[in-house]
Formats: sequence, structure tokens, C-alpha cells
Amino acid sequence: MEVPSGVSYDSLYGRCGAYFESLPDVRTQNSSARLRDYLVGAMGLFALKSTDLKRFGKSKPSSSQ
Repeated sequence: MEVPSGVSYDSLYGRCGAYFESLPDVRTQNSSARLRDYLVGAMGLFALKSTDLKRFGKSKPSSSQ
């Protein structure tokens, strides 16, 4: 499978991790894990559940009720 230049999981992980790091953490100060760790974990679970983001967007039911 050919990957477009500049697009890889590592680059996506790095960019998302940097963004998650910039988010304010409003939880109590005695939290055992960083917010970034939770968000990166959620990103990994999403990637395992739906590997194709375009297909995920098309599979969502429309709310035209």
C-alpha cells in the first residue's frame, strides 16, 4: 500500500499529541495520568475501531428528521 508523502501514523500521532498537550487540564491536581495520555489512548481505540476516517464519516446516519 502506497502512503502519500508526509502522511503517516507517526506524524499524525505527533501532531495530535502536541495538540492534546496544549489543551487545558481542568481535572484535580492529584490525577494519576496526564490528559494527553487519555486522549492519545482514545485516538488509538478509534483507529482500531474505524481505520478509515472517510468511511466512518459516510457511515454516520444523517439527522434529517
